[in-house]
Amino acid sequence: MGRFLAIFHGAADEAGRAGLSDEQQGEFMRVWAAWAQAHERALADPGAPLFRKKRVECPPPPAG
Repeated sequence: MGRFLAIFHGAADEAGRAGLSDEQQGEFMRVWAAWAQAHERALADPGAPLFRKKRVECPPPPAG
């Protein structure tokens, strides 16, 4: 069976977290942990948060 990398992109940066209350951040972590626990048999490696990340995007195609 193949192995796949799943990446969840949430409000993990400082700007994104600034808009969330402590309660909202805690609820997010509780829901994430519950999902990971419910699917632990399907996860080869639950991973960890990515630090020192950089977002890479393609520029939009030229108009015309």
